Amino acid sequence: MAPDIKELENKIGSLPDGKEKMEHLIRFSLEMHNSDIDGAVKAGIQALDIARKLIDHSGIVNSVHLLETLFYKSSYPENFEELLIEAIRLSEYINDNTLKVKLYSAAGRYYDIINKKVVSLQYFFKGKEVLSVDETIELHYAAGLYMSLGNLYFKLNEFENSVEYYQKTLACIDKGDHKKRAIVNSNIAMSYAHVGNHDLAIEFLYKSIDIQTSLKEETYLVSDHNNIAGIFFLKGDFAKAAEHYSISIEINKQKNLNRIVDSYFGLAECFFALNQPQKVIEILEKAEAISIQPALNNYLCFEISSMFAKALSAIEDYKTAFKYSERACNLLLESERNGYSHQSVPPILTQSVPPILIQTQPLTS
Repeated sequence: MAPDIKELENKIGSLPDGKEKMEHLIRFSLEMHNSDIDGAVKAGIQALDIARKLIDHSGIVNSVHLLETLFYKSSYPENFEELLIEAIRLSEYINDNTLKVKLYSAAGRYYDIINKKVVSLQYFFKGKEVLSVDETIELHYAAGLYMSLGNLYFKLNEFENSVEYYQKTLACIDKGDHKKRAIVNSNIAMSYAHVGNHDLAIEFLYKSIDIQTSLKEETYLVSDHNNIAGIFFLKGDFAKAAEHYSISIEINKQKNLNRIVDSYFGLAECFFALNQPQKVIEILEKAEAISIQPALNNYLCFEISSMFAKALSAIEDYKTAFKYSERACNLLLESERNGYSHQSVPPILTQSVPPILIQTQPLTS
């Protein structure tokens, strides 16, 4: 624990229950949320208890907003909706518009998570109304609300609206927050991809790739390269798609087994489209060597076996192709018994396409 955090913890312990202690607990919780989520939650709950004893409306609202931020990273307790409703009711009695925007954003996010999308939209728009009448609210709070709205519209498949709010997010994000700007660019790209505007999707993905490369954010780079490869595949530029799948594989270096097998499978699809079945087999052999790992799901193994059968048939090795077809059928049945289906391919795009074509969930920071 850092010396200043330890000092703050000691000070909290020496204070009687009151406004000063509540404020220190909120600060302590904020300082701890990245290193000790349980400790942060405990401090947030203590702050809420004190705020209730003091009947401090702002303190209650602030504590509940803080707790939502923490629970969003872990899981919401059963009584969280009650806390949220209490805070929303009390927010009507305070004059702090920044706090209201933070609370409405938290409520919108919570109801999005529990799949009450209409209620979620209502709270996001309440926050938007407050923003429209108070220009003194700091831009990063507006950015958070607009980002959440963009994400919600993305999940609702309303991609024109998601682009609108992602663009608003970009206008509010600090110029120095490169990571968030990259994520928003990627989400704009995937919104365009879902409506078939491949050129704009590629343009925004390259913006994200440029930033993520400079930041050395490997996880996001793998995702961006796979997505842009899938879009080039749709455009019929199989060589360019293969180039980006290869980059993704090189970056990944087997850190994420499911993702690297996805990349190999996409690369194999590219060479199959280029009528190079022998190359397809070479790629799939690499994927198959990874697929024996227990961490890999049966559906990906099914995809590998299925593609193997197709490539072997193309070189007229029907006997081996039949064995892989049989294995693919068994793996698919096993996958369905386990309730798994491939999450990265939307149902409207189930033709012959790479597995990482278009992400169906927006990226979050």
